[in-house]
Amino acid sequence: MWLGNEYCLKSDRSVKISNGLWNDFSKGYGGRSALSYFEKGRKYDYIEAAYYILEKMKITPINYDEIERNSFRKLEEKVLILPQKSPTNAKVISYLMSRCIDKEIIDYCIKNNFIYEDLPYHNVVFIRL
Repeated sequence: MWLGNEYCLKSDRSVKISNGLWNDFSKGYGGRSALSYFEKGRKYDYIEAAYYILEKMKITPINYDEIERNSFRKLEEKVLILPQKSPTNAKVISYLMSRCIDKEIIDYCIKNNFIYEDLPYHNVVFIRL
């Protein structure tokens, strides 16, 4: 039922809906969504409330297993091409030390191929194995 700028339920006139909010004045609580109305006002649990709303809206829940089986394109394996290595790591070492990273840590990472300096830009390349 419409009352000016708000609505009320035919089944319970103490429930008012206005500006996207609902309030049950007889019980002293309200909420912001249809989902919260069915949880608080009708005492549905979250899943029951969600399914009730979906049913009323004629929307079926997404079946992710079926989407995965019927995916339109198969995932293809991609190959990561790393940038070319610089013959030295001088600029990388200088940069990382300017960022307060200890030289011992930098040397360890270079020795174990976790980082290197690329060409032609002399960026730090981080490798996660």
